[in-house]
Amino acid sequence: IMLSGGYDSVSVAAVASELTASTIDTFTSIPIDSYTLDEKRHLKYNEQDWVETVLRYKDNLEGHFLDFKDVNLIDVIKNLTLSLEQPLKAVANGFWINGILSEANHYDCRVLLDGQSGNNTISYGDIIKYLVKKMILIQPIKFYSSLSNYCNYNKISRKVFLKHFIKSILKAPNVENDKFLNPYSKLSKNELKDIRRRFDTMIVSYGYFRTTRARIEEIINPVNLNHLGEFETKMGLSHNLLRRDPTRDIRVIQCCYDFSIDIFNHEGRHRALVRDGLCDIVPKEIISSGKKGVQSADYLHRICPYWEVIHQRISDEIINDGYITKYLDSRELKKQLEKYVSWDPNLDSVNKADITNLISVYSTILYLDSVYDNRNERTEDKDRVS
Repeated sequence: IMLSGGYDSVSVAAVASELTASTIDTFTSIPIDSYTLDEKRHLKYNEQDWVETVLRYKDNLEGHFLDFKDVNLIDVIKNLTLSLEQPLKAVANGFWINGILSEANHYDCRVLLDGQSGNNTISYGDIIKYLVKKMILIQPIKFYSSLSNYCNYNKISRKVFLKHFIKSILKAPNVENDKFLNPYSKLSKNELKDIRRRFDTMIVSYGYFRTTRARIEEIINPVNLNHLGEFETKMGLSHNLLRRDPTRDIRVIQCCYDFSIDIFNHEGRHRALVRDGLCDIVPKEIISSGKKGVQSADYLHRICPYWEVIHQRISDEIINDGYITKYLDSRELKKQLEKYVSWDPNLDSVNKADITNLISVYSTILYLDSVYDNRNERTEDKDRVS
């Protein structure tokens, strides 16, 4: 089981533990020792102690904590790009997912469980979306009591939370802002229009104002499922195992969406279904925690030692007018490369999204090289045959 300290994977591990007396191996990614950034009040960057609590609670869970400190990220990016047969976008999580799959294979695991879809099913219950729903239904008493209970439970000022609530709904995400596109893309208006049309089929009603039906249609959308299935299947095959997510099982999805939204936000307690429903088999420390785990919190610290290689490769590709220049705007890329010749991962001025986008560009270069090299080889083979 791919185990973090969050509700979803802990729930999967707890239920699996109840269903068998056999030993179950669990694998947890933890930050490197040199990562010492102070945690924010509501966030947790290292979930090892949460996982250890679960392991003490369940005798048949065998934990393996992995920091991947000796992993060469340049090799990981190249191998993932070639095995997935596409440029990488989720680079920050890719290295540890790949590492856990490799470690699981080492222990002769043939099925690896996770709970990545739990936020949309068993642990659904975003308090802001819930309060918006109460506003739409014109239920002011329920709105205020839920808000007050949530603030009291999490020890937050109502005034501070209301400011956060208003900002959140005013900035509700919208696919029209092209947030999913690489900022260096060299696309025509027609190409952008086509991409937006395809996103519209994936995201039924994005943001805080979508209906329950829209949410279930989004999670079972064939486009989304095909993307996830391809990613998980290719990664699993490369490590001789199957990846399965019980929280994305169609029976679990249907069960969760048959419930009223009030089940997921009970008396101001968000994600109440999983908290109350599994309280007998999940440690109290996990259920009552008000913090949220952050995956790959040390991502910038890991990639920084390899930045010179990445920066140089992208620069050379632009100078030599390589394949990438057919698809991305060289001028915009140059500006960003000049901004990040070198950087300190501890500084707030370093934008994680900027670094991730540039690594995606690097991965795209590797992908295009493999595509064009294969084409050239096929052409040479045809020439030899003729």
